[in-house]
Amino acid sequence: MGEIKKKFVQWLEKLLIRLKEPNVKEESLFEDLSPSNDVDTDGKYSKALSWGLENKKVKNIALTGPYGSGKSSILNTFQKQYSREYSFLNISLATFNTDTDDMENKLEKSILQQMIYRVHDRTIPFSRFKRIKHIRTKSIIINLIFFFAFIIVGIYLFKPDALKGIYAETLVSRSLGTEDQQQIRLTILLALFFIVYPLLAYKRIYHFVRANLKLNKVTIANTTLEKNTGEENSSIFDKYLDEILYFFEASKYNVVIFEDLDRFNNIGIFERLRELNELINNSEQIDRRVVFIYAIKDDIFGDADTEKLTRDRTKFFDFIIPVIPIINASNSGDILKKKIKHSPYSDLINTHFLEDVTIYIDDMRVLKNIFNEFVIYQQKLSAIDLDPNKMLAMIIYKNIYPVDFSKLQYNKGLVYEIFQKKQLIIEEQIKLINAKIQQLERKLANIEVESLKSIAELNFIYLSELEISNLNSNYDINIDGEVFRGNTSNKDRFFEKLKNADTIYCYLRNRNGPATIKEIATVFGRKPNYFEREDAIKAIEKNEIQKFKKELLELEREKQEIRAQSLQVLITKMNSKDVFSDKLYEKKLLVYLLRHGYIDEMYNHYITYFYPESLSLSDIKFVFSIKNHESLPYSFELDNIGKIMSKLVGAEFKQIEVLNFHLLNYIMDHSEYRNYYDSIIERLANGSKESVTFIDGFKERAINKAAFIQSISSKWDDFWSFIELRSNYTQQKKEEYLSDILTYADIADIIRMNKESVMSFTLSKYLNLLSLVSDEEKIKELLLKLQVKFKSLDHLLNSETIYDFVVQRNLYEINIKTLSVILNDAPNITYAAVKNSDQQAVINYVNDNIDIFVEKVLLTEEIEEPEESFLELLNREDLDKRVKHAMIMKKTFAISDIGELIKELWPIVIRENKMVACWSNVITSYVEYNKKMPDFLIAFLNNPVNRKELSKNNIEAFDDKFDEAILEDISEEIINSRDITDETFEVLIASIQSWIYFPLGNVSEKRAKLLIDNDLLSLTPENFKELKLNFDTLHIQLALRNPDEFIDKQGDFSLDANDIKQLIDSNELSQFNKEIFVQHLNSNCLTDGNNDILKDTIYFINEHNLKITNELLTFLLESPTTLDTRLSLLAGQIKHIDNESITEFLTKIGEPYSEIAEKGRRIKISNNRTNKALVTALESKNYISSFKEDRERLRVNTKKK
Repeated sequence: MGEIKKKFVQWLEKLLIRLKEPNVKEESLFEDLSPSNDVDTDGKYSKALSWGLENKKVKNIALTGPYGSGKSSILNTFQKQYSREYSFLNISLATFNTDTDDMENKLEKSILQQMIYRVHDRTIPFSRFKRIKHIRTKSIIINLIFFFAFIIVGIYLFKPDALKGIYAETLVSRSLGTEDQQQIRLTILLALFFIVYPLLAYKRIYHFVRANLKLNKVTIANTTLEKNTGEENSSIFDKYLDEILYFFEASKYNVVIFEDLDRFNNIGIFERLRELNELINNSEQIDRRVVFIYAIKDDIFGDADTEKLTRDRTKFFDFIIPVIPIINASNSGDILKKKIKHSPYSDLINTHFLEDVTIYIDDMRVLKNIFNEFVIYQQKLSAIDLDPNKMLAMIIYKNIYPVDFSKLQYNKGLVYEIFQKKQLIIEEQIKLINAKIQQLERKLANIEVESLKSIAELNFIYLSELEISNLNSNYDINIDGEVFRGNTSNKDRFFEKLKNADTIYCYLRNRNGPATIKEIATVFGRKPNYFEREDAIKAIEKNEIQKFKKELLELEREKQEIRAQSLQVLITKMNSKDVFSDKLYEKKLLVYLLRHGYIDEMYNHYITYFYPESLSLSDIKFVFSIKNHESLPYSFELDNIGKIMSKLVGAEFKQIEVLNFHLLNYIMDHSEYRNYYDSIIERLANGSKESVTFIDGFKERAINKAAFIQSISSKWDDFWSFIELRSNYTQQKKEEYLSDILTYADIADIIRMNKESVMSFTLSKYLNLLSLVSDEEKIKELLLKLQVKFKSLDHLLNSETIYDFVVQRNLYEINIKTLSVILNDAPNITYAAVKNSDQQAVINYVNDNIDIFVEKVLLTEEIEEPEESFLELLNREDLDKRVKHAMIMKKTFAISDIGELIKELWPIVIRENKMVACWSNVITSYVEYNKKMPDFLIAFLNNPVNRKELSKNNIEAFDDKFDEAILEDISEEIINSRDITDETFEVLIASIQSWIYFPLGNVSEKRAKLLIDNDLLSLTPENFKELKLNFDTLHIQLALRNPDEFIDKQGDFSLDANDIKQLIDSNELSQFNKEIFVQHLNSNCLTDGNNDILKDTIYFINEHNLKITNELLTFLLESPTTLDTRLSLLAGQIKHIDNESITEFLTKIGEPYSEIAEKGRRIKISNNRTNKALVTALESKNYISSFKEDRERLRVNTKKK
């Protein structure tokens, strides 16, 4: 009962509300799209049409204007005004398929159908066109009643008794005569069935016959009548011309209005209509004038302005009325603004938007429909907070591009494609940013591993590897025609030239031919790329590391912005043609709507109905992004997070798309979502770039930062390793993270983060550790468990407790800084200083880590370690050999006595010139290595400084320390060694022994000459012979170096004709010594001489009037020199020999000169200077009586018998 009462009360309340509402009909905002009938406000068009209809000559009137110009509205207005004066027949061919075959016949058929079916069949009862008529049930029943009534009345008129007899025998008569009510009811039911059933049966039979029975052919006797099927090929107008004429005869129409004929671009139909008009007006059975009015476009007769088109227009129509468009691109905005102004949305639509977008609309029907649809959409979607401007833009798009709008419903079309392309463009931009990030990360990685400090060092190393740095190198590289080799001055420009090289040819030890920039820059794959290392060194010099890290953070931020970037922003930033496809770019309105963001990524909400009871648009977008695996920016705003949570399932909280700052704060604040929180933390702990970016953004937005950092630390063991080693964060940001971890993370989690001692290393270098964490006990526990080794201690002096703890537990690195603090700022942290300190803990720590001490202290600065302690370190067995070598290489020292150093270090010490340059150390080393000159000792001797120092003392000064044989051996080794440079030999030669005999078989000519020039070879027959055997002229040089001794011992030396010539020709031998030398020559010395040498010798004898031995004279006179030469020699020697010898020598010369030796003879010889000198000398010697010149002859008179 209570429920019924409640329902009744509710009904009464609703009734009262309705009664209170004013019964005022709301004015509709909609406007139909049909032509208006009130547009001709000034009546000009109506007057023109009226004039044309009144003019008897005018039968075809054209109303011309572009689509949407208002032609139909003008005609409607005219019909309304002149509906009593004229009877109008409107024919509209509003079909949109203009490409069908047999167009003209179909148009004629359509016109005919609209004429015939326009009027009632009673108007044209004799038309052959029959129509299906609807016969109502009521009409059928009435006809049946009248039919049966007609039969009953006929029977009653002609046989009245028959009805009485029939009635008396019926059940009706019997039932009415009884009082049995049951019988009466049964009779009434049967009577009703008898009456109603035939009526219903008749109705069904009638409809069946009307629907299915068609009479096509009737045959009577031998005659057949067949229905015309209309399949002839004749024109419709021709075929049914009588029907058309009958139509106008039977009807009252005198004005026929044709619309939309111009859609078909079919001129033939106009010609057929003009002919039809002529037939109608000329028909005698039609007693009135019929005018055709055509609403057409201006260019119906052609799409190019020609004289023919002009003639056709004026020839075809009797009167042409132009229509000025009531709407175009210039005023459509005003019209639409007017409509919106008188609507509830006047304050919601942007005026500038209307002015811009309406320039693309020039059709009134389209404009009306846009407004109608906008009103509907706005009302239906008003529950959702949508932008009315974007709604109007979507409606405009729907009306201007309906096909593409339809495709958009099914995720197709141009608009859908551009939003899909947007994602591709964004991915391309992200790829570019990722490439920049990789480049910066590679730069930072190169900087971290770069050990060189200057470009000069880098150039030297790479040029050396390419083998073009050595001055004596024959290898070269040709870059664009410029040759680079060791002895050229352009090496400094090599890599600058290489960077932009076009062609490269190399001629190296293991590579000849063309090469690429990369091959040269990497030394054919053996070294890292030169240019990357160059960039790294320049960055180090400019201190650009932090700059690069900031750029990395900026690029990561830019990536996030790009992912959230709208299509509108994308179009603004890029070239439009790169965003829009060619097909879309042609649709200027669509381009405008997209460019200005009126159609954006939220377009779905403007084209479909949505129930907004639970979620806002942003919430919906976020939920969809998770469902569709499409990430949104982490800072994306959410409105109703509680409702969002109800839309998500557990597995989705492991997706990357669920990451959102507001969502995570909400989950952290609601303990019932702990499982979801754990899923998100596990997702963030995977170390991906997305997770790290989210952590970095959320850390500063977290409501409970401590819990968040503690959770991440517990799940992500690589948390700090990533921050420190791989994040490329700035130093300031790293310190922020470190402070958060040390403050909020559990100690166990921090220790677990210390993979590869990353955390320990980090803490060891932080100078502001105490400012990062205030809990000293926690610091101590961490330092001890992490075994932190501090790189510096002075920042710990502010806390004596921490400082003492660190020193006592050896939690510091052994380096200059730490030891300087511990040793109270000692000026030199040498090993001797540590040993002499009173701090035994420090001494033990250093001794236990002696390698580290040497490397981190002694080798880092120019500390002068005393020689005694330095030797002690070098001789320590527990000091690594590598470290010892580093000490030798880097420290400046010189061992006074090489014998005090362990033997294994001698080679490197000597090679690195760390041994005092004295003959004692050199000879000691020589003896130690089995009287051999090892390469390092030779290198030591070749050093310019060392050889100069050694040259100050003679090796013989050390005969008291070493045997003479050892001194001779080392001297001989120095002379013979080809590894000792000639330059070194020239310097050291003053310090080695002299030799009475030295085998010169292995000595170079240059060194042999040096030995001669430095008087280290005595003039002995053995040395003379050795020099002559191994060299061409050095034996002569030895003789000339000692001329007096040589002349004195001339007979002890083995001379030949060439030797004689060299000595005679030499400018170093005095004339006096030359004369003595020649006078004491032995003929055996000239036996191997050629004619030139003999001739020169004779010439020298004659020139200096020298007396030679008869033995030499005999040899020369018998030599194969010319007769003239021998005669001149004899002529010069006659004064030095007796007559007997003269006779002997003349006889040796032969006739005719031998006849001179015969007495009592008169001899004739040629008259020349030599013969004349000979006979003159003979005459002076009184060897002949006389001689007389007789023209060409000399007459010689010998002595008488």
